[in-house]
Amino acid sequence: MSNNFDNYDNTNNSNKQDTRNIVIFVIIAVILFLGYFAYTTYINPPPADKKPVASQSKTGANNKGTTNTNGTSDIATPDLSGTDNTLQSSTNQALAKHKANTPLDTPRLKIESSGVSGSIALKGAFIDDVTLKNYYKTVAHKTKIILLKKRGLQNAYYSNFGWVLSDKSIIVPNKNTLWSTNDSLLTETKPVTLFWKNPQGVTFFQDISIDKDFMFTIKQRVKNESNKNFTVYPYAKVVSHGTPEIEANVRSSYIMHIGFIGSLGKSVQREKFLKLFDKDDQITKDSSEESWVGMTTKSWLVAVAPAQQKTEITAHMFGLNKDALFPTLETNYISKLGIIANAGQEVSYSSHLFAGAKEIKILNKYRDTYHLDKFDYSVDWGWFSFITKPLFLLLNFLATSIGHVGIAILVLTLIVKSCLFPLAYKSSISMNKMKIHQPELKALKEKYGDDKTRIQKETMAIYKRHKINPASGCLPMIIQVPIFFSLYKVFYVTIEMRQQPFFGWIHDLTSQDPTTLWNLFGLIPYNITEHLPFQMPQMLHLGAWPILLGISMWFQQRANPQPTDPTQAKIMKWLPVIFTLMLSTFPVGLVIYWTWNNSLTAIQQFTIQKLNLGQEKKIKDKTKAEKKEAKKHPK
Repeated sequence: MSNNFDNYDNTNNSNKQDTRNIVIFVIIAVILFLGYFAYTTYINPPPADKKPVASQSKTGANNKGTTNTNGTSDIATPDLSGTDNTLQSSTNQALAKHKANTPLDTPRLKIESSGVSGSIALKGAFIDDVTLKNYYKTVAHKTKIILLKKRGLQNAYYSNFGWVLSDKSIIVPNKNTLWSTNDSLLTETKPVTLFWKNPQGVTFFQDISIDKDFMFTIKQRVKNESNKNFTVYPYAKVVSHGTPEIEANVRSSYIMHIGFIGSLGKSVQREKFLKLFDKDDQITKDSSEESWVGMTTKSWLVAVAPAQQKTEITAHMFGLNKDALFPTLETNYISKLGIIANAGQEVSYSSHLFAGAKEIKILNKYRDTYHLDKFDYSVDWGWFSFITKPLFLLLNFLATSIGHVGIAILVLTLIVKSCLFPLAYKSSISMNKMKIHQPELKALKEKYGDDKTRIQKETMAIYKRHKINPASGCLPMIIQVPIFFSLYKVFYVTIEMRQQPFFGWIHDLTSQDPTTLWNLFGLIPYNITEHLPFQMPQMLHLGAWPILLGISMWFQQRANPQPTDPTQAKIMKWLPVIFTLMLSTFPVGLVIYWTWNNSLTAIQQFTIQKLNLGQEKKIKDKTKAEKKEAKKHPK
């Protein structure tokens, strides 16, 4: 939009300025699109499994402070020695040929609830086998999501709870401890107890329960039947050997956070996995608030938290063995205030483990029930969170009420257009007035020649006299930008939209349109884009809905006043093509929203133009009358 209000769309100079602005806009849009594509494809692609290497590096960077073999930092008195969970093998060949004492051969306790299934390894008491029963990798292939993976497998991913004692002479359970249990199955109605007694008469217990969704509760008990008094420091950790797997339709972690996450103090701490391998970047943070720490991908979260409110803890986030086949990623917390276990006394400490999908209603429930501060912000709402979150809540409410996400998108578009209609109407009135008074504005150029100061002054006087706002044409577009990006975020990061169908061939609103022009939308089996070099298939994947978007944008342009400058008009004609290409890889739900929005805008513009016909005639008659009066009584 030109800053020269005196020449807005009414002189040759204004036409050149408008043309230059549109050219700049188009160039910037194309550069941003191509830059984003290059960044997400070549510079920052999704993490991929590393290829096998011949050897593994020695233990990598230490955490801040004094560390032991598992990299967990010392604080005041606690030390997590003996809790090293690092895998011993480092190549695919070694992983395929396990010895008898590898983690895969441990006895297991089965888990079965409404939300998850899996098992707990009795050797080490690792919760390392959790499958989400109600979520699938793709719509076409009903393969359930395996969230936590057994130690000994590639990309092992697990949680573990233990103790550090002030008296180092007392033996504590470690990764090789074989726990006992009188139970065979953990369900939401049947908790289990694991126990192990050391030679010194100290018995350790883990009472484990699970609810119908994704929350485990672990009560750690220590029964001291020795002749010593000591202090107990409970800890909890989440460990991944290699980066946790990311969903198939996530091309990049650039637009959302994938990595370590936690609420420590008054803010949410987010750190990329690869950042924390360097010693100076690793995080050690004390907190006395309602804290939690974990690891997150797009849709899934694994996090641990103290069950007690405002427990004083020290939390850690770090990486080890960066150059190994499966580098170790770990986040943990340890109680800062120890529990004194006198001889003959039993002490306990409870923690929570969340391992599941980031459904907002479930996150909110746990936030409020277990006092997990900002737990709902494990969903990355982005910079426009003040718009994104309310927009999601409205869309989710509509989807729940109507029973169909696709129809909810159409209704949401109607609501947004209705809210913006007064602004669009005022904008149209102002732009129409400018069009009507264009001859009067042109006359200023003829009258005052190159006196730009006088032209500007007289132009502003005309705007004021006729109540014209030259900036009003930009306002509806400016307001739509954060709404568009917020809705893009909603489709991209919220699991509630994941694998939701529309109609016809759209089975997942968060993925791109699966059809393509190049095989006649599925009528022929051969797809030429699959044989093009580089990433051309992504850029040329012209589905049916992106093409409908381009058509709707063309009709929307026809509904608006046409530019008077020929160059500007040609550029405007190419915009539908440019945006069709740009949005062809976007979530199809967003493309449907914009297509429907363009269609409503075109209808709205045609309606406003009809409403303006009478107003336009009155303004023209009034202008003519003023001119006649001016001729009769010249100054």
